[in-house]
Amino acid sequence: MKKILFIGVNYNSYDALQLFVDSVNRAALKAVGIMQVDIMIADNSAELQDIDNTSFQNIHVRQYVTAENLGYLGGAKYILKQLTQTVLEQYDYMAISNVDITIDESFFTNLAKFDTNNIGWIAPSILSQKEGKDRNPKILNRPSKRHMQIAKMIYIHPLVYKLYVRLFYRNRPAPKITTDQIYAGHGSFMLFTQPKVIQEFIHNFKPFLFCEEHFFAEELRKRSLSVEYHPELIIHDKDHISTSAMPSRFYCRYNREAIQFIINTYFS
Repeated sequence: MKKILFIGVNYNSYDALQLFVDSVNRAALKAVGIMQVDIMIADNSAELQDIDNTSFQNIHVRQYVTAENLGYLGGAKYILKQLTQTVLEQYDYMAISNVDITIDESFFTNLAKFDTNNIGWIAPSILSQKEGKDRNPKILNRPSKRHMQIAKMIYIHPLVYKLYVRLFYRNRPAPKITTDQIYAGHGSFMLFTQPKVIQEFIHNFKPFLFCEEHFFAEELRKRSLSVEYHPELIIHDKDHISTSAMPSRFYCRYNREAIQFIINTYFS
C-alpha cells in the first residue's frame, strides 16, 4: 500500500480548510487498502481555531500552529523541521498545497497506478473555479534570465500589474502540450515523489511568498529529477483565498522580491 503526506498551509481560511480536508477524506474512502493518507496543517492564522480530526475514518489530521504568518513555503518548512528523515522515508508521496483547493474523488486511485521512476514532481490538472481553465502546466520550458527580468518588471507597480492582467494574462492562449515533461507545475498544489529529498533543500527558499514553482523546478533539475504533467489527476482550485485579500502593493513587492531571489540563485 502506498502512503502520502499532505502538508496544507492555512491562513485564516478555516471554511476552505474544512472543504479541503473533507475532499481528501472522500478520495481516501475510494482508495481504502490502496493509499494511506496523512494530513498535516501548518496554521499561520492570526485568529486560531481548533481542527476537529475525530470525524474522519480514512485519514489522520494534525494541526501545527506556527505562532506567526510564515508564508506559504515557510509554513511547509515549519512542519518539515519537526519531522525526521525516518518519518519522511515512510511516505511515497508528499503534497504541499494551499487549502483553498479540493481533491477529486478519483485522485488516489489514479495516483496508485503511477510508475514514478525518475519523476520528482507530478503536476496534476488544477481546474480554476474563477478562470474555468486548467492552471497546469504552469511553465512548459525553462525561462531565460531576460524573461525573468521582464517578469519582475510586471510587478514594478500595482497599476502595471493590473494592466498586464487585463491586456495579456486573461487572454493568454492555452499552452501547446506535446510531452508529459514540463519545467514547472502550478504552486497551489505540488505533488512530489521523494519527500526526503524535498526536506534536504526546502530550507534554501528565502522569499515570503511566490516563485515556489521556479525554486522546486531548479532544485529538482539539479538532481536530474523530472517534472511531469498528468491531467488524469484532478484538483479543483477556489483561487487564492488568502492572497486575494492582500493589498496590491504588498502583492507586487513580494513578487518582485521572489523573482529577484530566483534570478540571483539560478540565473546569475
